[in-house]
Amino acid sequence: MKLSKDDTNIEKHKKTQKREKTFEVLFERSPDGISIIEDGNFVQCNQKIVDIFKYDSKKELLNIHPSELSPKYQPDGENSFDKANEMMRLALSNDGHSFEWMHTRADGENFYAEIVLTPISLFDRDVIHVVWRDISLRKEMETKLEELNTALASSVKKKSSQLRKREELLSAIFEQTSEGIAILDLELNFTLVNSAFEKMTGFTKEKLYETSCRDLTLEEYIKESEEINEIVLKTGKYIGFEKKCMKKDGTIFDVSINIILMPDKKSFLVTSLDVTEENISKKEKVLQEEQMLKQSRLAQMGEMISMIAHQWRQPLGAISATAANLEIKFELQTFRFDSQKNIEKSSEYIVESLKDIDELVESLTTTIDDFRNFYKPNKKSVKISLEEVISKALKILSTSFTSSGIEVVQECLSKETMEIYDTELMQVILNILNNAKDNFIEKETKNPKILIKTYGKSISISDNGGGIDNTVLDKIFDPYFSTKDAKNGTGLGLYMSKIIVQEHHNGQLNAKNTKDGVCFTIDLNKEDK
Repeated sequence: MKLSKDDTNIEKHKKTQKREKTFEVLFERSPDGISIIEDGNFVQCNQKIVDIFKYDSKKELLNIHPSELSPKYQPDGENSFDKANEMMRLALSNDGHSFEWMHTRADGENFYAEIVLTPISLFDRDVIHVVWRDISLRKEMETKLEELNTALASSVKKKSSQLRKREELLSAIFEQTSEGIAILDLELNFTLVNSAFEKMTGFTKEKLYETSCRDLTLEEYIKESEEINEIVLKTGKYIGFEKKCMKKDGTIFDVSINIILMPDKKSFLVTSLDVTEENISKKEKVLQEEQMLKQSRLAQMGEMISMIAHQWRQPLGAISATAANLEIKFELQTFRFDSQKNIEKSSEYIVESLKDIDELVESLTTTIDDFRNFYKPNKKSVKISLEEVISKALKILSTSFTSSGIEVVQECLSKETMEIYDTELMQVILNILNNAKDNFIEKETKNPKILIKTYGKSISISDNGGGIDNTVLDKIFDPYFSTKDAKNGTGLGLYMSKIIVQEHHNGQLNAKNTKDGVCFTIDLNKEDK
């Protein structure tokens, strides 16, 4: 059936109305603000743009000149009116133009919008089709992200600087100590030595790094040295082994060494002391005491460095993991900044991570300070309580005791302060506590426990390790006497402890067996030194 001309016009009119209706729906339901500008004035807009600018109605907005929707100047300093005309010109000459623009809402609030200008012909009229998209949230997120990145970079830089300083401090201690210190691999090749070791052997560090420890050891000591290494691999340490070595110029010298298996079980820490002169002068009491003291301190120094290495591993690993986790999250764009809630959540996570790093760095600092203070020579006595001295000693041994499952109970009944040489008294306490630990391990004591009491000017340290054989109890303070294996004890620890208590503090150090173990008593009730 053929349509008449009138029917055809009616059909075209319906299609036109349908298209206009569709256009109207798209125009009004657009998630972006849309307006039509003709001759520099608004002629039409959708409800979204009214909402964006916070006006009450379309009529109110359409009666406003576009220039009134912007601050006088844009963030780059250009006049908004002049710059708007330039944007219009670019849109007309390039068939469209998009850019970011600072606008002002009805309530006076400034915000960023992304603008797209498109010249079109509408009902035979040349107009500008304008699309507004509010990007203020995105601009808040970009700014926040930049601030967070800046804060993170600053914090990481600060923490890295602190770690470098701690490393430099430890390196300075390593280099400035008078004892020779070396790190050997399991094949006994030198991988790190300090200046004192270099001076002691006469070889440069570079030459030592090309050398094995066997090359410096006299032939008759090589077999015994290999046996010692096997003991260290099994027990973790070897204290007070003396052997003869050869210097670069061929000079033979006596050396006292302590060997500690490093926590990674892939290398040895060796502390060494040239004892040639002391051995020659053994009969002289003053020099003998000095040698004994050095050997005792040297043994503790080796154990102390091993403790530091053990205590540093977990914080350093945690710092590395935290930093790596933050880096990965940023690289994978895991942090979300698409809403205020997500911004706050991401910020909280980053701040907490930085706080964790700061606390870990603080724990590393404390470890180094404890180490440095312990080895600082006592020039003068200090006024301090026994409880404080005990706490310092236990802090140094905390990690070692925890890993060995040793329970320590304190009953500090004395709070008074007194003049004492605190680091020397710490050495006495550390020696007694370490002996108890070694005894627990040797006897495989179940539920090992140490009880420390203070009363007046006295300290008692008792354990449940089974005690000491009564036949040798009265000899334990003699020089070179040891209840340990000959290769794991110097016999100087308790001898030097007694000297420190008696001669340096005018006190008494005694030991007696109890029902479950042994009890050491440090009595400083005599006149203060």
